Amino acid sequence: MMERQSSQSIVEFLLESMENLLEMSDQFEKRVTLLETSMTAEKKRNERNGNKARRIFAKLENRLKHLEATAKVPRPDPEAAAPLLLEEEGPEVLASYLRSIFLDSDLHFPVQALARDANVVWDETVEEETVEEKPIWMDPAEYSVRKAVVDQLRSGMEDWIVVGKEKLALEGEDKYCEENLLVELLNAKSVFDHFSTNDLNEARQRANPYETIGNAFFLNRSAMKIANLDRIFDWILSKEESDNREVKNPVDPTAKPQNVDRNAPIFYFADVCAGPGGFSEYMLWRKGFYNAKGFGFTLKRKYDYKLFLFQAGAPEFFEPYYGVDNDGNVMSPANIASLREVVKRGTKGNGGVDLMMADGGFSVEGQENIQEILSKRLYLCQFLVSLSIVRPERDGVPGGNFVCKLFDIYTPFSIGLIYLMYIAYRRISLHKCHTSRPANSERYIMCEGLTEEGATIIREYFTAINNKLDEIQNVKSKKKDFTDDVMEIVPESVIYGDSAFMNYILEHNNRLARRQIQYLNKYRVFQIDMDQTHLRENYLKYWRVPDLPRNNRDRDSPYQAFGRMCGQQLLSWDSLGGNPKEFSESILQASKSFARVAQYYYCAYTERSLPSVFLTLNNGTVFHRGMEDRYWNRYDGKIKIARNSMFLAHTTFRYQTKNHQVFKAKKILRIVDAANLAGDNVSKLAYPARMRAAKKFCDVLEQFGNTVEGGTELVAAEVYSIEDLGSVEFQVKSFQNEMIALIEDPSASDASLLQVHSMRVVNLLKDQFDLCWSRSQKMLYVSHRQGKMKTTFLNDLRSGESEAFTGFWDLLATKKRRGNGGQDDSQDKQLLWRWAQKIQSTSSYGPQAIVTEEARDDGATLNSLKEQLNGEYERLNCGGASFIGDLFRK
Repeated sequence: MMERQSSQSIVEFLLESMENLLEMSDQFEKRVTLLETSMTAEKKRNERNGNKARRIFAKLENRLKHLEATAKVPRPDPEAAAPLLLEEEGPEVLASYLRSIFLDSDLHFPVQALARDANVVWDETVEEETVEEKPIWMDPAEYSVRKAVVDQLRSGMEDWIVVGKEKLALEGEDKYCEENLLVELLNAKSVFDHFSTNDLNEARQRANPYETIGNAFFLNRSAMKIANLDRIFDWILSKEESDNREVKNPVDPTAKPQNVDRNAPIFYFADVCAGPGGFSEYMLWRKGFYNAKGFGFTLKRKYDYKLFLFQAGAPEFFEPYYGVDNDGNVMSPANIASLREVVKRGTKGNGGVDLMMADGGFSVEGQENIQEILSKRLYLCQFLVSLSIVRPERDGVPGGNFVCKLFDIYTPFSIGLIYLMYIAYRRISLHKCHTSRPANSERYIMCEGLTEEGATIIREYFTAINNKLDEIQNVKSKKKDFTDDVMEIVPESVIYGDSAFMNYILEHNNRLARRQIQYLNKYRVFQIDMDQTHLRENYLKYWRVPDLPRNNRDRDSPYQAFGRMCGQQLLSWDSLGGNPKEFSESILQASKSFARVAQYYYCAYTERSLPSVFLTLNNGTVFHRGMEDRYWNRYDGKIKIARNSMFLAHTTFRYQTKNHQVFKAKKILRIVDAANLAGDNVSKLAYPARMRAAKKFCDVLEQFGNTVEGGTELVAAEVYSIEDLGSVEFQVKSFQNEMIALIEDPSASDASLLQVHSMRVVNLLKDQFDLCWSRSQKMLYVSHRQGKMKTTFLNDLRSGESEAFTGFWDLLATKKRRGNGGQDDSQDKQLLWRWAQKIQSTSSYGPQAIVTEEARDDGATLNSLKEQLNGEYERLNCGGASFIGDLFRK
């Protein structure tokens, strides 16, 4: 028993002593004293794992090898001697032995500068720990200043590029800060050159008041940085309005998010040099649902985006692109040009992204003092990309915005870059946010409102600089002794002549240097900050970010997903389906003020069979099920669809013509109705409003960089009022010995066509509701037959839910309404207008007749519907006004 206790005490002591030696390599003598005083308590602890002891000894071995190599003294063997000394001589002798190893014979010299002084009492009053931040904007460049710079660049931009011998030190770079502050800062940084990674991490965790902010429920800390910047710059990054922000992303975890931006334009953003994607995850979460589309550009492999880890935002709305070189190198001129092309196509009529974020950086271990010099081309290329892909101001609409991480900005090259961004954008700000660790040199440049000159002249100049640096780099790769570099890109006289710019830069650099020196000193003494938890709670509240754990999405089945997305409908699959009734013109006939002709909407079915229900699981897997199917089936197409989505769709084909021949071109998945879109329940909206939401959903999912080659594209069908049908161009062509009707596919980038097999005809309103025409107001209004709902103009209902509208489930859940006779005893909600010619039929009714003939006894034609519409205009005395117009397209 005594032997076991003795052995246990030996292992316990060795584990504790070795751990402390590894963690506190700056002051061994004080640590030995601490071990001596804690010996009694250590003996009472449970037996430690022997493997852990061996790992600790192995680490100590490596440390001792390093000391032997650097100090040129024999390496002691504590693993052999320590147990014997402890057992036979006691803790005092062991303490002396350890002291002799690390404090005698000059082995202490490398760690003297790192010693944390236990006698130092940190003065907390010198720190400024605030929750709210007030960034300082630089005064915008005056018109005359901006014009002078642009004119000089137009006349000869190459003259501004100054090439000299490269400089690999910041000493002497005091033109844009106080000399004494730069010297003190470089000295303070140098103290940490010999810190181990463990010591640096411990110092940060103990001394940084903002360390516990962490990453909240996002992928990483970068997400919180952009949340921080978004808030303090008054939401100019996400362009969120206060009324909508809290509704889409409530801080209260019990509140249900609502998509109040469903009808807003898509917000386009780019995330450059920012893998694994924290910036993008925040932006997708903040914009909510399917309101944002992101483009990503970063290095492949190690620094790539980790979309599979996105939990707060939908990764399907983010498209990584790696340039024509397929490596994500932002310094490649060819990559920049190809990225510009992809973004211009991807943002369609927007002209570029509304926001670009850049977070480029790389390891400079052992070279922290020249991080700025090593990053100069990275600074340049991130700025160049912003001028290439951000939307410039046009027709009175302000340009897009740009935010980018920087480090030190003391050299003429860095200051020249910032000066040109000051010219390229309407205004800029340099700011170090609370989520940037206070002891490092990290800061952000915020640029608001890209100008036309920035997107043209300044962009061309940055391109010329990058080409010059590329040329120099190519020469360096062949001549190792070649030391040329671009040293200056804006004449010193131009910068010094702009007093507003100079004063801002000097004040900014001096202020940040003082703060950085202060926290470097705090890190050195490993001072514990006592306000971390309190500050974290206040920051999250200020930034309007819920304090929630990271959401690890549970696996689910298609049956669970269907039940979840049905919501309060509580439908069983058996209640869905049934064959729709045949469409007849007679249902459009009306009397009095009823406008039944305007009450129906038309959607082309491009397959002979009825569409299936599609849904996505939490992990993004897509399933589908036909109305008569007994089970859910995994979709075998390669496609990206956001989680928590459910819709009615056809797998169909686009057609093209060549030499007057029609052929199938590309498979697509075509939505004809929608219930849930990325968690947005649209099932109770009016049918055209549901399809407008589906169109936006598909636009955000569309890929432009060929990252999903051979995949199935998701598109939303067009929905037509009877007025719209008159303007649609239908073609009738022969295909496989059959005459078919074709319409242009507006979602295709080329001249693709879709076959019209039939038309889905949907009643806009539920039973007991009628659409009527107000002769006095020249507007449609909705009326309940028993007066149970206030009469309301359709214009006031078009964007939101209403009990009057026929919902998604109303159209599908028809079986439960059928009476004993087997017929639907409700008003006709969904009808089918068949266009394909019936097999073995002697009737000539089909596509040719429907598109070209005036009227038929055996079915409706486009011309007969147009004639009926004109008759209703006259009967209701519309006076030239249209019923629907673009009501549901606004």
